[in-house]
Amino acid sequence: MNKESRPSILKRTSRNFRAMIFRGSYYAFFDGLSRDYGSLYLFSHGLNVIQIGIVRSMGMLATAFTSAFLGVLADVRGRRKAFIVIILLEILGALLYAVAWNGCVAALASMVYSSSSLGAMIIGNIALADSLPMDLRATGLGVSSTVTQVSSLASPIIAGIIVSMYGGISIEGIRPLYVIQLAGLALMAVPFIHMFREEVKIEEKMSFKDGFTSAINLLRSTPWLQRWVLIEILGGYVWSTTMPYYMIYISEIDGADPITIGLMGFALNLALILGSIPIGRLADRIGRVKTILLLRPLFYLSTLMILYFKEPYLLILAWALRGLFRTTSSAFGALTMELVPENMRGRWTSIRSFIRFLTRLPAPVLGGYLWTMLSPQSPFLLAIAVDLFLRVPLIYMTPETLRHE
Repeated sequence: MNKESRPSILKRTSRNFRAMIFRGSYYAFFDGLSRDYGSLYLFSHGLNVIQIGIVRSMGMLATAFTSAFLGVLADVRGRRKAFIVIILLEILGALLYAVAWNGCVAALASMVYSSSSLGAMIIGNIALADSLPMDLRATGLGVSSTVTQVSSLASPIIAGIIVSMYGGISIEGIRPLYVIQLAGLALMAVPFIHMFREEVKIEEKMSFKDGFTSAINLLRSTPWLQRWVLIEILGGYVWSTTMPYYMIYISEIDGADPITIGLMGFALNLALILGSIPIGRLADRIGRVKTILLLRPLFYLSTLMILYFKEPYLLILAWALRGLFRTTSSAFGALTMELVPENMRGRWTSIRSFIRFLTRLPAPVLGGYLWTMLSPQSPFLLAIAVDLFLRVPLIYMTPETLRHE
């Protein structure tokens, strides 16, 4: 970030922008410790690939209702109360992981923690969008991503060392990560809640029922919002069919050890740090849609490298390319929030998240069956095909919001 951009962003953002950077920083570090080991933890508890897919699907079902509730709560009772609910859920999820004595408890932990994690991302995007002016929104999201990723840069390496010290990829090797995560999330939640303030007018006279009804009416009356929801539904068959299985593939098929996995996470985080602000600035200059499409090929290339190369340095490079691709999340997040007025963002998030997660329910199980019945590569190849031939044309058709908020 250059000297001109720094004061511009700091002077034109609210207190909550800084609160969200603080929240993102501590959460990224502690979440980053266990991020690459969730499926491996379930695998170590004796769950097979199809059962892990079922657990992920159940997590999506929980997330559908949780996110719908949180989105409406954010509009009718305030963003701060929504965050309190999220924090309680993520602490509960980390606790269940830390004490999991069998596969059932580990599966429950996965469902609770994943719903809190996705809920945090959803409400976090709303709060960040609220705190940033439109012409700096993608840049500000990039700044937030960069600052928070710095704190998570060492997490994968620290996690790899801890897992190696406690016996490798096993229940007892991974469990200490969740104990540390639990302590950190609980400790840092208090100052965040103290820092965060309500900055958007709350619809105090609106009931939860009216909030859901207005969200449904908004979607029914707006064709481009319906198209955007379809993009997110299809996203389930890109991400949810594959994400539970990447680290299993990398560990079991590619033969990567904990140190290689740690270096892969480090490379991804480093790429995010280096690329988030420039890509955010690019999205504020040429538009959100063009930026999203410009970096799309990096997703396809990184996936193919994971599937067809086993050398550690190439796996690390693949994850670095995945990190560069993920820098477009600032443009994606800005575009999603700018499709509706500020005071409708919570309800818009509620209805699209509810539909998205319900329709994605079969995706992890589908990925598990494709892995087992066809080949371990098939879920990842399906993801590339769905994104390239279905989602990309729909993203291209989405109206640009940069100058039309």
